[in-house]
Amino acid sequence: MDTLFNTTDERGASKRRGIVAALAAAAMLVPLAFAPSAMAADPDYPGGIKGEYNPLGINAGVAIETYTLNQDKEKALVENFNQITPENSLKPEGWYDDQHNFRMSDDARSLLTFASKNGIKVYGHVLVWHSQTPDWFFQADEWCHDTNDNPGVTSCPLADKPTMQERQRRHIENVAKAISDKFGKFGSPTNPVVAFDVVNETVNDGDDPDTNGMRNSLWYQTYGGEEYIYDAFRNANTYLNDVYAADDAEHPVTLFINDYGTEQAGKRSRYKALLERMIQQGVPFDGIGHQFHVSLTTASSNLDDALTDMSSLGKKQAITELDVATGTPVTEAKLIEQGRYYYDVNQIIHRHADQLFSVSVWGAERRPVLAQQGGRAAAVRREPQP
Repeated sequence: MDTLFNTTDERGASKRRGIVAALAAAAMLVPLAFAPSAMAADPDYPGGIKGEYNPLGINAGVAIETYTLNQDKEKALVENFNQITPENSLKPEGWYDDQHNFRMSDDARSLLTFASKNGIKVYGHVLVWHSQTPDWFFQADEWCHDTNDNPGVTSCPLADKPTMQERQRRHIENVAKAISDKFGKFGSPTNPVVAFDVVNETVNDGDDPDTNGMRNSLWYQTYGGEEYIYDAFRNANTYLNDVYAADDAEHPVTLFINDYGTEQAGKRSRYKALLERMIQQGVPFDGIGHQFHVSLTTASSNLDDALTDMSSLGKKQAITELDVATGTPVTEAKLIEQGRYYYDVNQIIHRHADQLFSVSVWGAERRPVLAQQGGRAAAVRREPQP
């Protein structure tokens, strides 16, 4: 089967540089140059996508949930990836039932079991986030009747800072304990969790001097500032890398902060300023996440700029939620342009390989169908499957 791109990298070895296009296809995001079955059969990549990135020290990841998996997708996933991110089941709301009781959901248990049995690493997502955290979590009285139906806003009085400090600590401890009780201590062979988004999307989209550039979330409001971020990393480090870590494991879980829009100079400057404050405060964080939800109108050089800019901080980096939207209508010309975009992204990944912990594509809802045109593989997108 012909591939869309073929070139030579800086080291002179002939490589197919459509690997990230294949990565997107295997993730069922927006099908591109070739499908998972083609990848698996390709003699140039006998190890699949992970065979391309693992020698560089980069985990090859995809975001999934149990409802997106079937036998074919599981096979493609195992062949091409060595890391998964649970899309929703490890988010704060996923840990609580309707009576506010903490428990591990069936979806979380199933995904972690799948990963453990197949030798796949798990990038946890997420411990502290303003979204998909139930409003009652921030209320002084968690059983107060909230008359505001908008998530992230409550009509009830907010909890004070000491209450929120304890709720955050208890939530993170409970997550660590629940995973450890079921799958063994972190760093042990049966526990697949190797990284966690500790805090997600804390930076405001615009420069708001009232919040020092931070999102005015319920976390920010109840704490009266950004210290909830500092506490989150200290709690995560305590419970994931100490209390519930295997005796022979040294710092088994890499701790990330994660945000979107880092390819935009304004938001990136606020993000970097926060990271610099965290370093000054001695906050124990290990990595910087870039979501990179971008479109064909986004210059790929912006992604390079984001990774380059953050490299001065001396932390690991991760591309955590990569996808490239074509816009509508979806045409073959746009899909080819999209493939070229992924090609450019892959070149960027190779240039920053020494700092990258992982590269993950986001979502597994769409299925690729391949058609031949002009001797090359062209992709036709199907609607999401139920």
